[in-house]
Amino acid sequence: MESIFQICCNIIRYLSDIFGITYEELNTYLFIYIEPLLVMISFAIVIGIIIAKLFKRVSILTFLLLAFFGIGGLVFITTTLFVWKRYSVLSAHDTCVMAYNDLETLGKITGMGYVGINLFLFIILNQSSILTTTNEQLLSFLSSHQVYLSHYS
Repeated sequence: MESIFQICCNIIRYLSDIFGITYEELNTYLFIYIEPLLVMISFAIVIGIIIAKLFKRVSILTFLLLAFFGIGGLVFITTTLFVWKRYSVLSAHDTCVMAYNDLETLGKITGMGYVGINLFLFIILNQSSILTTTNEQLLSFLSSHQVYLSHYS
């Protein structure tokens, strides 16, 4: 687990050198602003696709998917807005330091430690939500299951 975390940190250090900004600034831009924004956009796209499918053919599965992604999206957006409000008054460097302290505390509370909570929040949780909400996968999933469900309705 430590080695994966160190690889990610080294990539951010390398990229920060390329962009001519500090590690803390790039870390803040990536994980406080850009990544949550991309996840919110992917949720919006998925919800739009599900709504479009819902109007074409109403099925229980489509409705459940809409509810699942809708609730997940609302929770994520609410959490992101809270995070942005908490850190928006600080410089990028100070935001990174404060986020580090927050993650240290969260790691202690959960028993996962700093590295574990980082891997869980920023790699496993966020990346799985982005990867599972790609347009082609969702359209393929909805199409195959609607055909299957239409045989029984």
